[in-house]
Amino acid sequence: HQQTRLTKKSLVRITKNHKKEYIMEIYVGNLPWSVNDQDLADAFSEFGNVERASIIVERPSGRSKGFGFVTMNDTEEGNRAIEAMNGKEMQGRPLKVNEARPKEDRPPRKSDW
Repeated sequence: HQQTRLTKKSLVRITKNHKKEYIMEIYVGNLPWSVNDQDLADAFSEFGNVERASIIVERPSGRSKGFGFVTMNDTEEGNRAIEAMNGKEMQGRPLKVNEARPKEDRPPRKSDW
């Protein structure tokens, strides 16, 4: 069982033998609607080991929201990927790539229903 906790610069995973592994969560915005998880992983894999890549989708339709996240197993590889991929075009769209920020607590959404 692995435990992950958030620090200011990166995620720290504590393995079974209590070894610390530093991983990086990367935000990728302005993605073309046609890009899927595998396309995103493939684009970042040239910079290092991609643990996970996921496109965020709307629940009812399953349509991409145009952004996603990539988790890389090494912060140096993650930083290289950010530097190389930020502004790079993917299917004609310039990507917005940076280190993901922690999700902030938000108040519940108000509904007009």
